Amino acid sequence: MQASVGPRGVALVLVLWVVALLSVVVMEFAFAMRTETDIAQNYGDSIRAYYAARGGFQYGLVEIIRILNEKRQQRLPYLITRRTRIKLLPQESESQKKERKSLWRMDGRLNEVLIAGEKCRIRIQDEGGKIDINRIPDRALRDVIGFMGLDAQNRDIVVDSILDWRDENQFHRANGAEEPYYRSLPEPYSCKDGFIDVLEELLLVKGVTREIFYGGRIGTTMAATIGLKTPLDGPGLVDIFTVYASRGRVNINTAPKAVLEAIPGIGPERAATIIRAREKEEFRSVQEVRSKLGQEARAAEPFLSVSPSSFFTIYAEGEVETGVRRAVRGVVYITGGKTPSYKIVQWDDDAEIIPMEQQ
Repeated sequence: MQASVGPRGVALVLVLWVVALLSVVVMEFAFAMRTETDIAQNYGDSIRAYYAARGGFQYGLVEIIRILNEKRQQRLPYLITRRTRIKLLPQESESQKKERKSLWRMDGRLNEVLIAGEKCRIRIQDEGGKIDINRIPDRALRDVIGFMGLDAQNRDIVVDSILDWRDENQFHRANGAEEPYYRSLPEPYSCKDGFIDVLEELLLVKGVTREIFYGGRIGTTMAATIGLKTPLDGPGLVDIFTVYASRGRVNINTAPKAVLEAIPGIGPERAATIIRAREKEEFRSVQEVRSKLGQEARAAEPFLSVSPSSFFTIYAEGEVETGVRRAVRGVVYITGGKTPSYKIVQWDDDAEIIPMEQQ
């Protein structure tokens, strides 16, 4: 015998279905609200990290002015800009000066500070510590590019193409390229035939791949952006060259390890010796290098200087307690005089985060 379902049973089934449906709706609503809350939280954290980075950039800028002022042995109570007047820290004791000098250098090292309670990592790099891509002689350029580990064929293509890109004539070198080559590309453009204004121009040059340009500075995020499955090892062109040095020599007191290793006559072992020596006391003359490295280092002397440039790169990265990180990067030009000021000549408002393992 088949049991019949009465009106009360039908009503119960309908109620159960309605309750189940409402439960799904409520869960979906709760999930959506949670997602929106997380998005709002992440956005807020991102903004806090960004402004911590901006504050870190200004902190680094003041430190550059302080370091340059100490080198000039002048008193500088204020940093004058177009719109602001930043008061620097009061006079420090000798022990405080010694501690600060040991921490803040313009050689790209990492410094950590707190900006409005948020963690901030700052790197200052004197652009004079890199090799001027516009003024390096042909043979030296070939030696430096060869240090990067390229095979002879790719090295010659990169070197000749860079030389053709920056010279003013239309005669291409054996492995280089001029206007006809660039005009024959699927997306044609003109050969510069002049000095490089921004280092990223090198990505337009024949033979310069993103791997060669970025090298080991590519983080996981940037690697994915430019189509690389994994970050690469070793220095790239961006680590070694600059367009802001305005001279053919490298400041040995601020040159990064990758630059020192690339200079003919130095190499990895002597680069390590130089870095250890300048940690104790900066070189006051190029001739002092010989006393540290021996007569074999004479080949490097034409490439070396002890004077900082007027251009500096500041990388500042803010991080909040949730782990959200934002970074900015800028190149500043510092003017001299009794009231030094600065001008930002290049700015990246959302710079690539340097991986923690490279910090």
